[in-house]
Amino acid sequence: MYPYLVLNKKLEGRLISIKSADGELIMNFLINNNRRARVFKVKNQILTGLYKDQANLLIFKYEDFEEGVKLTSDITERTFNIK
Repeated sequence: MYPYLVLNKKLEGRLISIKSADGELIMNFLINNNRRARVFKVKNQILTGLYKDQANLLIFKYEDFEEGVKLTSDITERTFNIK
């Protein structure tokens, strides 16, 4: 699970779907947030302890904001500022 932090508090979420195809694992999570937060910190460590060269594509969506980033074993966190 990706921990999502808002105001330094973890948000709970749930895994919506998971599928594997062509050597890729695709997972969709839904995180509910009652507040109108503008800064989200996402930490991703999926398979990074198993493979040193692991790279994960994270697509973060919040209302009209959408951004994709590559996270690796060395870079496991990203902060998103929603304007």
